[in-house]
Amino acid sequence: DYDLRLARQIQRNLLPREPPKVSGLDFAVHYEPAFHVGGDFYDFLWRDQQQLSIVVGDVSGKAISGALFMARVTSEIRFAAPVESHPRRIIQRVNRALSEVAEDGMFVTMVFLSLDLTQQVLRFSNAGHTTPLLLRGGRVTPLEYAEARCLPVGVEARVEVAEAQVKLLPGDVLVLYTDGIVEARSMAGEFYGVERLHG
Repeated sequence: DYDLRLARQIQRNLLPREPPKVSGLDFAVHYEPAFHVGGDFYDFLWRDQQQLSIVVGDVSGKAISGALFMARVTSEIRFAAPVESHPRRIIQRVNRALSEVAEDGMFVTMVFLSLDLTQQVLRFSNAGHTTPLLLRGGRVTPLEYAEARCLPVGVEARVEVAEAQVKLLPGDVLVLYTDGIVEARSMAGEFYGVERLHG
């Protein structure tokens, strides 16, 4: 269907064309919606030359409804990111904007991270999203911090958001993902699951 193919291309154009090039860091991304279009998104945003923000999110709803709301979400994030330095404040700001326009049942999970390239410190807040994974020395550690977790964006007009931080070391691998990975099924109907992702 031509309209769906066009919608898919428009949505692809809302995502970064390529990851940023940063000395000492390597980025890899893969984006594949379950339908022609969907609600998953990611972005890289520079606050200044030493602070890079990364966001990965998932809009409730599939296909066209999810894609339309995803476009609004990414525009709100891009508006807030250059003027706020903390992930928690960006989530609060985006939440205020989206709670005014979200239809009943529409919400967004997201993890927003801010990387200080000088100190190699990662600050992050998690609004109901899947837990980032840190691979260090052959061991996978879920970055699950209660103080960094809050309700998904758009559920309530006012939401308390905090953040956590972790020092990154040479050789660390950080994995950000949406639930589409762990909920993928084999031909036999078996879920991929979090355990396989950890392995």
